[in-house]
Order: sequence, then structure tokens, then C-alpha cells
Amino acid sequence: MTTIPMSPSHRPRRRISPGYWFVAPAVILITLLAIYPSIRVMQMSLFTLNRRTGETAFVGTENYTRIFSDPVFRKAFRQALIFATFSSIGHIVLGFIIANLFNAPLNRKFIGICRALFLLPWALSPIVVAMISQLWAYPLISPVAKILAVLGSQAEFAPLARPSTALWALIIINIWQFTPFYMLMILAGLQSMDPEWHDAAKVDGASTLQRTRYITSRTRVTCCSPSVSLTW
Repeated sequence: MTTIPMSPSHRPRRRISPGYWFVAPAVILITLLAIYPSIRVMQMSLFTLNRRTGETAFVGTENYTRIFSDPVFRKAFRQALIFATFSSIGHIVLGFIIANLFNAPLNRKFIGICRALFLLPWALSPIVVAMISQLWAYPLISPVAKILAVLGSQAEFAPLARPSTALWALIIINIWQFTPFYMLMILAGLQSMDPEWHDAAKVDGASTLQRTRYITSRTRVTCCSPSVSLTW
């Protein structure tokens, strides 16, 4: 028995999965706003520009050698590294703790109200957050300064005005603003987790700390990896 080969016009066409169409807008947006600018900046960093004539000349890694030998850049880079590191640690630790509290079997209305209030800093405009931060740090009207004055302290509370405390004050403000986002990501991962995993661990005799370490913490790593990459 012989088979007749199908002509190219009668061959069944492969259908594109609908998932690709759903992902395509995000991929295009990230490519235009993040990937292409990063590649373009890396390319431009290998050249030098003459502002008078507009001509460019290839210099290789000379720009990197010069900038890493600049003490001002090294100090700024170190400050940015400290800011990103401690902000990420605060986001993940506080977000994980609060997400577990919101995932507890408590009253749903109470949990819903607390969750809405906790998400408020993340939903506010950055300008509003900046104004609230200034009110918190301004020594004449700061609630913290008022409390210290009532307690009899003579120390002036001005964390943003001192070089020794300005960076840590900004880290605290950043943690306060963006921890709700991390909490939301971790909470979504906790609520999507199969409860049978914890039930099986209980049957096997695992303690609460062991279940948190080997089951719940894995969800934290999976959910927080994209968020941490955005911070860095």
C-alpha cells in the first residue's frame, strides 16, 4: 500500500499557543524599555564622544578604567550597594513575616482591612511618600522628635540632615514603601501552595520551624527572585 504525500498547501498548519500572545506585550515592553537600552548603553560605553564635532572613537575599556579609579564613583557605588542589599533583606524578611500573618486562619474581614492598610504605602504616589518622609524626618514637626522631647531627650532628631544617618533613613523609607509589594508576592505564593504538603509534613512529625524552612521558604525564594532582580 502506497501513501500519497500531501502537498504543502494541504499540510496542517501549526497553531500558535494563546499563551504566546498573552506574553508578547510584556516581552515587547521589557525589550524596548530594559533590554535594548541596556545593550545600547554597554555599546556606547566603549566609545568616546567629541561634543564639538559629534564624532565618536572606540576606546575599549578605557572609560571603565577611568571611572573605577575615581574615588567619588567608588564611594557612590559602595553606598548604592549598601542601599540595595539592606533594602532587599528588609523587604524579604518583613514581607515573609507579614505574609504568613495574613495567611493565618483568622477573621477574613479583619485580615482584609489590615491588608488594605498595609498596602497603602505601596499604592501611594512617590511624591506623597516623599512628603510623608519629610514630615517624619523634619525635627520641628516629626512625631518621633515630639516623643523624644516628651521623654526628656535633648538629642535633635534629623536623620536626613546628617551624613551618618541619611543613608539608613532612606533604607527605612524604602523598606516601608515597597515591603507591601514583596508581601503580596509571597502571600500569593503561600495561598497557591497545596495544603497537603504541610499535612503530610505534620504526619511525618515535622515541627513548625522545619515546615517553614523546607516548605514555606522555598515559595519565598521563587516569588521574591524577580522582585529582588528589579531592586538591583
